Amino acid sequence: WLKLAALRLCVGLRTPRPRLPAPLVCVENGAMPRSTAPAAVPQLSLEEALRMQRDLYNEFNDDDFRDKLDELEARLGRACDNYTKEHTDLFLTVQDVVLPKYGFVPGTRGVVQMLHAVAQFNEDDQFQRNRATLNELLGLVRTPEEDQARIAALTSHLAAEALAPAAASAIGSATIAASSSSASAAVQCP
Repeated sequence: WLKLAALRLCVGLRTPRPRLPAPLVCVENGAMPRSTAPAAVPQLSLEEALRMQRDLYNEFNDDDFRDKLDELEARLGRACDNYTKEHTDLFLTVQDVVLPKYGFVPGTRGVVQMLHAVAQFNEDDQFQRNRATLNELLGLVRTPEEDQARIAALTSHLAAEALAPAAASAIGSATIAASSSSASAAVQCP
């Protein structure tokens, strides 16, 4: 979730909500806008956190959302490879609906609040599995199969690079030996 929080801190280009003047709250030496007071982070039980994960999963797995994510990934790549403000904007379309049901404010601030509130459950096995499932669903991490394919491709590429100097050396040695008039004049390249 921490990676997700960092990725979601990007400010999106969402349609701005109309801003209403903040009501004033009386304090000892005058008035202070309510918006400057720190927002309390809702406290969740493990059951509520798991329910929130389920609600997020259901919304992120919705056909309309999946179509939008597929289109975005086709244009810009998966979030794990190329995270953009457009990813944030799309993810917030779901988070701004689900998170307020659990007491969090809309927007990236609510996402950060939620991440702080649920950090206490990071050691819970079910919570970890749900988090991994959500991250995979959103393209924030590669699946084990994708990791294996990527490692295989990199290994193949590195092996080809390692063989290239040896092949060039062998070709160079043969050329030098063939062009030399005597066997003693032949030079072996390392």
